[in-house]
Amino acid sequence: MPGRFTSAEVTELTREIKEYLCVHRNVADTLEGWVTRWRVNHGECVELARMELVMEQLCREKILKKRILHGGTTLYVPAQIISERNQD
Repeated sequence: MPGRFTSAEVTELTREIKEYLCVHRNVADTLEGWVTRWRVNHGECVELARMELVMEQLCREKILKKRILHGGTTLYVPAQIISERNQD
């Protein structure tokens, strides 16, 4: 059924995003930006709802943090960047 996905698919995508963040440590983007980044890097589309579940999981694991920008745009920022800035 379109728009439906399994927890295994979310888990796999979460693992792959974690690996991506190990290499690209300074990537901060919107949810839509992450979907576009995935399509460009992997040549396949991922549903916005599935990417949102992945981003929320990474926030729970304290790998990413949400930042709400002026105008209400949500940015997902690696937690490491935020902790480094707080130390300055």
